[in-house]
Amino acid sequence: MMKKLNLIMSFFFIFINSASAKVSLPASLQKILKEQSSYQSVHVAVSCKLGLKKISAMGLLTEEKGIKAWIAIEEKSKWKLYPVADEVKSSKGGGSLLGDFINEKGKYSGDFEIRCTHPKFDEDLSLKSGEYVSNFSVKWGKNSKHLCFLASSSYNNWKCLSIDPKTNQPSTTFVQLGAD
Repeated sequence: MMKKLNLIMSFFFIFINSASAKVSLPASLQKILKEQSSYQSVHVAVSCKLGLKKISAMGLLTEEKGIKAWIAIEEKSKWKLYPVADEVKSSKGGGSLLGDFINEKGKYSGDFEIRCTHPKFDEDLSLKSGEYVSNFSVKWGKNSKHLCFLASSSYNNWKCLSIDPKTNQPSTTFVQLGAD
């Protein structure tokens, strides 16, 4: 019974990941990606209304001489791209954001996930295993969203970012390492 449930859950997560990978990007965002990066394809794209101001944004995972994570923010009908650093750091240590999803040939491999969520209210994120790394995000309510990037499915590691209200740019808000 448990094996059957695990198999069903695996198919469910593969379906979710493959469905999010097929999200079409707005033409204006595709244009900015082409101008500012050498991306060849988009593996994962998730829309989100970030932070207290609910700014239109997308979390992206692209292939370009390896893989790269981005946050794209729409301001006044124009997109701005912000690279997400390939590191995850907290008081508990650190590691690579993308390392678990790169095969021996340096290409994308695996089930990378990006979520539009709030760490305090997401079943896979926990204040027992993770920590807020920015003061501005601690007091936000359930409706203030973050883009959370899976750093390791084996260890349930996550790096979440949202909009810093002072700079209006993406900033790391929450990190979870070694939860499983």
